[in-house]
Amino acid sequence: QNLGVYDYGDAGGKALAGIGPKAGGYDENWGFGAISARFASGQSSLGFQVRDADGGPAFLSLYRADGSLIQTVTIAALDSSFYAFARSGGAADIAGFSLTTRDSYYGIAIDELKFAAAAAPVPEPASALLFAGGLAALLARRSRKT
Repeated sequence: QNLGVYDYGDAGGKALAGIGPKAGGYDENWGFGAISARFASGQSSLGFQVRDADGGPAFLSLYRADGSLIQTVTIAALDSSFYAFARSGGAADIAGFSLTTRDSYYGIAIDELKFAAAAAPVPEPASALLFAGGLAALLARRSRKT
C-alpha cells in the first residue's frame, strides 16, 4: 500500500515510487515516503536511476538479512541521475535497502534497479600455465646454447 508504479510514457517506461506520508489525498502522496526492497540473497552492489528529483536530500539505508543496518548513505542533493553503490571487498551482505527523501515538490521514483552478488574469483586459465612452461623451456634452451 505504500509503493506504486508510475508510467512515464517515455523510453524509460515505468518506475517504482513511494506513496505517503504527506498530508492530503493519494495524488499529494505520490512519490513521497520510502522506497524499500528486500533481496532473496545477499548482494554486493546496488544501482538505480532516479526520476523526478529536484535536489532535495536523500538517504539510502542498506541492511543485512538479519535486519541490522550496514550503512546509511546521505545524498546531499538528489537529482535525476543513476546512482550506484558497492560493498568494500565485494561483501555480498546487502539483503535490502530503503531510500527516503525530503524532496520538496515531486517526490521521487526509481527505475532500472540493478543489483549483483559478488563475482566468483576467476581461476587462472590453463593457457597461462602453458605459456609460462613454454617460456621456461625457451629460456632453458637458450642458456644451453651459450
